[in-house]
Amino acid sequence: MPAELLVAPAVEPLTLGEAKLFLRLDGSDEDDLVTAFILAARLAVEQLSRRLLIDQTWRVTFDRVPKSRLLKLPLMPVRSVVSLSVVDADGASTTVDPSAYETDFTGGEARIAVTDPTLPGVRLAGIEVRVQAGYGTAAEDVPEPLRQAMRLLVAHWYEHRGDVAANGIPDAVVSLLQPFRRLGLGA
Repeated sequence: MPAELLVAPAVEPLTLGEAKLFLRLDGSDEDDLVTAFILAARLAVEQLSRRLLIDQTWRVTFDRVPKSRLLKLPLMPVRSVVSLSVVDADGASTTVDPSAYETDFTGGEARIAVTDPTLPGVRLAGIEVRVQAGYGTAAEDVPEPLRQAMRLLVAHWYEHRGDVAANGIPDAVVSLLQPFRRLGLGA
């Protein structure tokens, strides 16, 4: 079930101003560097926590509907299904009516239960689910421990830039992310 980013977040969970305040930086000489660290910190926090921070649109493909009729999405937190479509052997795509499936985005896993057993036959990677995933559209929607983990990463990378040995993830960041970690494969 490969996942592909279609629409990246419109904003970062941490603004340049917030990062510069945390770093105690004045002026704009290093704005590009700090901005790059913010993006890298978001991506690292998303990878380590296995959670998407700011709303983004993803496409997840499946080869078939499993016998359980549950499509398990490798993304968290999922806020909505934008569309579910199937592609038949001839390459024709059909959007599935939302009444043909139920969603459950609570708990540790986002799932779609296909309730209509009459979905057409599909080719490999012929089931396409487009989802909106993330905590919300604004930085304030992201839980503060995840934003703090980003601040600490930005500061760590800023202080240790060029120092290959010190570019690991600080223990404080790992501790902040631990309660949010989604365990398991695929996300």
